Amino acid sequence: MNTVTLKQLHNIVDIVNPEEYEIVYKLLTKFISETEPLPDEVEAVKRLDAAIVSSDIVDFNDVDWD
Repeated sequence: MNTVTLKQLHNIVDIVNPEEYEIVYKLLTKFISETEPLPDEVEAVKRLDAAIVSSDIVDFNDVDWD
C-alpha cells in the first residue's frame, strides 16, 4: 500500500479549482471523526484489517440475511 504524504495532499488541494472548494471541503470533512474512537471501535477495525489481510472474510453474497 502506498503512503500519501501531507505534501502530496497539499499539492492536490493547491490545484483544485476555487469554484470546487466547497465540494472538496465537504468531501474531505466526511473522513474526519468528530470524536475519538472508542477502544472497542479501534479493536474492531484492527480485527477487520487482520481478517482482510488473511482473507478470513465472508463474501457479502454468501451471508444468509434471513
